[in-house]
Parts: sequence; structure tokens; C-alpha cells
Amino acid sequence: MTLTIKKTNQLLDPALLKPAIIAAFTKLSPAVQWRNPVMFVVYIGSILTTLLGFQALQGGSKPSGATGGSAGSAGFTLAVALWLWFTVLFANFAEAMAEGRAQAQAASLRGLKKSTWAKKFKEPVGNIFHGATWLPEQAENLRKGDVVFIETGEMVPLLCVRDHGPGLPPAVKGRESALFDKFTRGKAESATPGVGLGLAICKAVVDKHGGQIVARNASGGGALFCVTLPRHTPPEAA
Repeated sequence: MTLTIKKTNQLLDPALLKPAIIAAFTKLSPAVQWRNPVMFVVYIGSILTTLLGFQALQGGSKPSGATGGSAGSAGFTLAVALWLWFTVLFANFAEAMAEGRAQAQAASLRGLKKSTWAKKFKEPVGNIFHGATWLPEQAENLRKGDVVFIETGEMVPLLCVRDHGPGLPPAVKGRESALFDKFTRGKAESATPGVGLGLAICKAVVDKHGGQIVARNASGGGALFCVTLPRHTPPEAA
């Protein structure tokens, strides 16, 4: 079974650019902004500065002969407001782009999760597996000692690791690939030491070999991590 996964590596992928620009404005909703305390403060500052700028424009008339920079002050206030709005919109845009990439990767990895099957030999023929009967088996169900048949171009069901803990965090549901980003941890606040580089290093190694690594919740509880590598034709002897 051959599996092809389309990778998105462009910084500004045209397929993600338009939805991200739209999302940058839809995310201006207070219901979205308050989830990020830092950007929520900038968001509130943008609103207040804009109101102060328009108030200065409307109430900036001066008596004849008076000097001062009322119009200039209003212009400066509105310029600050414009910069604050740009900051909020850019943050929304960057977040939307990251979400778009994560969703695209998750969709590809879900295809891998559904399609990674192995040809498990039922039993050897006189301790020789050539010509023996094999049955399809999901890679995650393989156990130590199982022997599988792999042809050139197929994915090798190399390794699956499962624990019996609480599973993956609910926050990454539907975007499990985000766990493999640098400096990402299952729990932001945890007594367990670490900086969130372990899974990122695993993914970098697997990518170098042309394989894939996926994470999901295992049936029956716990988290499941599976690595698959492609089988290539070995090089000819010199």
C-alpha cells in the first residue's frame, strides 16, 4: 500500500493565505480576543485609543487666535490607534496561518492513520516465510516477534509506542501534529521538567528518513505514537 502525503512548506501558502486574511478580521470578536490576555490588552487599547482620537478630532476646535496642535494631537493619537489595530490583525493573521497549517497536516496524518496497514505473516512454512500466507493487520496492533511482508515503495510499520496515561490533551484534538512543534508541551504548566523539544527532535529525525510520525489517543485509553518509514530498493553493490 503506497501512501502519499502532501507537505506544505511555504511560509505564505496561497491556499492558506486568503482564509487567514479573512480569519484575521473575524477573530476581532471579543469572544475570541479575551482568550489571549496579552493581545486582549492590546485589543482594548486599540478601541480606547481610536475613541480618544475621534474625540480629539470632534472637540479640537479652538477660539480665534489660539495656538496649539489639537489637530496634530488627534492625528498622533489616531496613528497610534492604527498601529495597535495592525498589531492585533497581524497577530490574528499569524495565528490563523498556524491553525491552517496544523489542520492541513492533521488531515494528511489522519489519512496515514487510516491507511497504515501491514502484511503480517500468519505462520512460516518450515521456518521460511517466502510463500507463506499473510493477512492485513493495522500497524498499531503489531507486537514483538511479528513478521511482516513489505514490498518496495510501501511504508514500513516500524514502531508504535503506547502508554496508559490520560492521553493527548483535549486542546490538540483535531490538530495532533501541533505536538511535534518546537517548544510545545502537553501541559503548559507541569511539574515534569522539559522545554518541549523531545517530539520535535523525533519528527526531525523521521522526516530526514522520509517517514512520518503520528500521535493520537489509543482506543482503551492512553496516547499512541507511531513511526513509519518507507522501504526503498537497496543500492547496488559497487
